[in-house]
Amino acid sequence: MLIMNASKESRKVRAAALVNKLKYGSAGMLRFFSDTKIPSSIMVLGIISSEGDIMPLFFFQKGLRVTAEIYQEVLRSVVKPWMDEIATGRPNIFQHDSAPAHKAKTTQAWLLNNVPHHWSLDLCPPSSPDYKLLYFFWSVIKVDSLKAAIVEAFITIDKDMVAKACDSFRTRLEMLVAAGRPPHPTANHFISSGA
Repeated sequence: MLIMNASKESRKVRAAALVNKLKYGSAGMLRFFSDTKIPSSIMVLGIISSEGDIMPLFFFQKGLRVTAEIYQEVLRSVVKPWMDEIATGRPNIFQHDSAPAHKAKTTQAWLLNNVPHHWSLDLCPPSSPDYKLLYFFWSVIKVDSLKAAIVEAFITIDKDMVAKACDSFRTRLEMLVAAGRPPHPTANHFISSGA
């Protein structure tokens, strides 16, 4: 019980810090949210922008253990070029979670040199779907379906729906700070919150 309470308090503190970052540190910046999912032993990387842009899904080789080096290569050759194309020189910020390949010192050094505006690891706790905006979209597209169906569903998500979900992110964090825990993300919450 003590560990659970400490975890809840840590999540609340991190949510408050992230709300502060959204209000002041990255206000007005284009935001890129990323997450991975593993349907049928294939890891899939998805990235969306706060304006509703969707990067084509990146599928890692089946059964591949994604190391820091592999993740950095995907950041260098796939993610950063796409983000640069979407941002068109505008200030932007990148979010990813604290998976081992993401929090590796070499990955953090690569990010500092190549993506100077990114959320630090201390803002996002591990295994916390409340902080993962794409958690909602994985459920929308039923990731356990075939690879082709995943790709088709992901690229056809309505751009306005993506933008509304991104807009509600700060409100969800503020709710977490106020209540101590956020509501479970659902399609209805993201669409109807209008935040």
